[in-house]
Amino acid sequence: MAFKHIFKVALSWFSTEKVASPKSKVYSKSHHISIEGKSDLAISAAKAFKGDPSLYNPEDLLLSSLV
Repeated sequence: MAFKHIFKVALSWFSTEKVASPKSKVYSKSHHISIEGKSDLAISAAKAFKGDPSLYNPEDLLLSSLV
């Protein structure tokens, strides 16, 4: 018997700085992820990609899932 594993997540972008316009190269790289029954997690791009270094980034999460 095969088991079905379904994982759902919601993502919402937020900005802590002023954003010039959608066409601008300046935009927030920070967002929240929400998973039902768990605390929201604030995430940003890695510092190398001009994200907020005080927040977790996708690379942090990938590495933590592998250890």
